[in-house]
Amino acid sequence: MGFKVKDFFITKPILAFVFLMREFNISYNQAQRWLDKKRVIYANGSTCHKSQKIFGHIKVIYFDIEYSSYHHPIFKTNSFAVFDKPVHFLSHPKDYSQTASMLDSIKLSLGNQAVLVHRLDKETSGLLIAASNVHYAQKFGKLFMDKHIQRSYYALVQGKLSHSRHITLPILKSQHKGDLSIRMSIDNKGLASHTFIKPLSYNPETNSTYVLVVPYTGRTHQIRLHLYSIGHRIIGDPLYGVDDHLSREYLESNASFCAQKYTHYFGACRLMLHAFKLQFTFNGINFALTSFLNHFNIK
Repeated sequence: MGFKVKDFFITKPILAFVFLMREFNISYNQAQRWLDKKRVIYANGSTCHKSQKIFGHIKVIYFDIEYSSYHHPIFKTNSFAVFDKPVHFLSHPKDYSQTASMLDSIKLSLGNQAVLVHRLDKETSGLLIAASNVHYAQKFGKLFMDKHIQRSYYALVQGKLSHSRHITLPILKSQHKGDLSIRMSIDNKGLASHTFIKPLSYNPETNSTYVLVVPYTGRTHQIRLHLYSIGHRIIGDPLYGVDDHLSREYLESNASFCAQKYTHYFGACRLMLHAFKLQFTFNGINFALTSFLNHFNIK
């Protein structure tokens, strides 16, 4: 279900973390994290700090699991699990929205202390890693930072891509406010970014190329922007290579577009990008995990 807000009226002053531990049956560390994330709010809109006592009217933002949106992990250990995220599905609720996401499945599988290690765009399907607690999440975070986790994607792009290449164009976060500020841009002031692409097959009837993609850095929208920047937009992309008014309509829509409308606007019923493989070494063990779903129906 995502995040919910619950109202309380407290008649006797109590330390905020103690109240959270008692009311929500969570640990001391979890209560402290909730306070760090400003999830306890006074009636005047201000937020409660760790050492404060609370009294009177307060609101608490908490995560409530949506059981009907459960997705089983494709692989699970005591320290982490890997999930195959569907397309048009959030990795994590946006802000504190009451929306189903992969976080529901992660907490159902690994417990309330589970942490999402990385994310995929809503429009992208594929493999996600979740850790069973913050300790393991920090270990995975270091692996990502040190580039010791290799992610491989499949994409279907416009035009004929005839040879493999490395794309090293810097990516800058949008400097503009507004509804299209989500778009990234290629700019020399941006962060160094590196993507490898390899054509696998070409379809002359649709003038499209099926490609293998390996991102060596993890910038927002990196694959989508890098492919668009070299003239090979990913088919089904609602943000890059389409008119602004179409992107705005998609972003402002509260419900997902129907497949027919999405296809008409963006060229396919979905963004044709799928994270199909993860390779890494964790606690001395080598892992190579592959998605078993053929999301594009391409043989």
